[in-house]
Formats: sequence, structure tokens, C-alpha cells
Amino acid sequence: MTDDSFIFIRNNMEKQLEIVLQRVRSTRYGLDGALYIDNVKVCDTVENADSSIKAGEYKIALEHCKHHKRQMPMLIEYKNACSNCVLHREASSNTPMPCHCPQITMGNGVHNRHDGAIIVGEALCAGVVIHPLNAFNTIFKRIFKHIRRNQEIVLQVKDPTQPPL
Repeated sequence: MTDDSFIFIRNNMEKQLEIVLQRVRSTRYGLDGALYIDNVKVCDTVENADSSIKAGEYKIALEHCKHHKRQMPMLIEYKNACSNCVLHREASSNTPMPCHCPQITMGNGVHNRHDGAIIVGEALCAGVVIHPLNAFNTIFKRIFKHIRRNQEIVLQVKDPTQPPL
């Protein structure tokens, strides 16, 4: 092994994908925010203020979700919640999870959602996003690419009182 290949391997393992959720405001309709990947805004977000995750740093993994019947970006600290998940027959992307399972997901708003979801899309008004599938697919592709490279995915959640990017 040459010195150059050792440096490449070391640098490749040190890289990680940093996703920042900057919460912008809290209204009676939810927590509105923006999602950044590598300091570039990717989309807007909305969360239920009563069931949102605390500000801090979380690791993300792609796990198979019984509810959505596909791989979803889930916070590793909460991935055991999947074992408590009860399947809905007619679940849509806007159907709330049957248990508290924070994940980056699709949807249009937070009404009747108490699952800790971070709903992505383009902000329409307070507590509502549109075009959630486009935003979700963009984020999912970036996460999937980095996981295939064995790189760590880190979500940093910042409240409105914390300094922005």
C-alpha cells in the first residue's frame, strides 16, 4: 500500500454527509424550517411542535419501514420503534406513523401527526409544504449515495434561537 492510497482511504472514511435542519419559526400550525446539505438549502420542512425531536445531533441510517414499505431515512436512536409499528392497510405518504418514529418523510402538513416526522417539501404557508416527493427523492438519493460509500450521515437540528448556518 502506497502512502497516497493510505491518505485516500483515511480521507474517504473521515467524510460524512452533514444535514442541517434549521428551524425558523414556531406557529400554531407547527415548526417550520429549512433543510441544508453541505450548506446548500435543499428544501423546507415542517414538524409537529408537540412531538418534534430535540435540537442536537443525530445519526441517520436507511432502514426498511413497514409502514411505508420502503427504505426510509431514520434516526438511529429511534430505529427500534419499527418493531412496535402496526401496519395500516391504506397508508399513504401523509398517513401518520402508528408510533413515535422520527424520520425524514413525505407529507403535506403536521395535523394529526404525532410521530416525530420531519416532513420535507416546498413551503406553501405556515405548517404546510407542497411537492414533498421531489424534495424527499433529492434527499434520499444523497443519503443513499453516501451510505453506499460507507460514509456517516449526521443530522444537526437547530432551534430558531441557535445561530443559523
